[in-house]
Amino acid sequence: MRLYVYIVLLMISSNVYSDDFRGSSWGEDIESVKAKETAQLINQYPTQLVYKAQIAGIDMAAAYIFSDSKLVSAMYISDQKYLNKNKHIGDYEKLKELLTTKYGEPLIDDIKWLANLFRDDPQNHGLAISVGQLIYYSEWKSGNTQITNMLGGENQSISLAIIYTDLTTKEDVEAAEKKQAVDQL
Repeated sequence: MRLYVYIVLLMISSNVYSDDFRGSSWGEDIESVKAKETAQLINQYPTQLVYKAQIAGIDMAAAYIFSDSKLVSAMYISDQKYLNKNKHIGDYEKLKELLTTKYGEPLIDDIKWLANLFRDDPQNHGLAISVGQLIYYSEWKSGNTQITNMLGGENQSISLAIIYTDLTTKEDVEAAEKKQAVDQL
């Protein structure tokens, strides 16, 4: 019985200090994250660190987001530029396949049309994304982390991102952001 309790405690403690994003864990401070990250630092802000990254041949930025000096979220944001906007869909699908390999089938896997102008014209689906008419979205959960793969756009610009969110602090962060917005009124 003691051995069983010890194994359970060991499993729980190993999850507390898990590797949530690029070798860092939720709750770490900026200096700890900087010490672990080996990529080139692109920008540093009071609540963000942004590094150069590449995933499956896709140029990305890896951003760490802090609240109260603790890591609460992180994301990969595509830096890829294409003349053919449909190529972003291929990147989204490639990332979704990799995320599915790592985390299993997505809990949510959705393609949402907000307008029908380009719906029957697959050669212009990338254009539809760039003007905000089409969104690709998939979501996984792993331990205390929500992983979201999203492709959307507006004003002729496309955004492809994988967002990692600490579920244990998500409500606190949202409440703090709301309070800050209200205080600005």
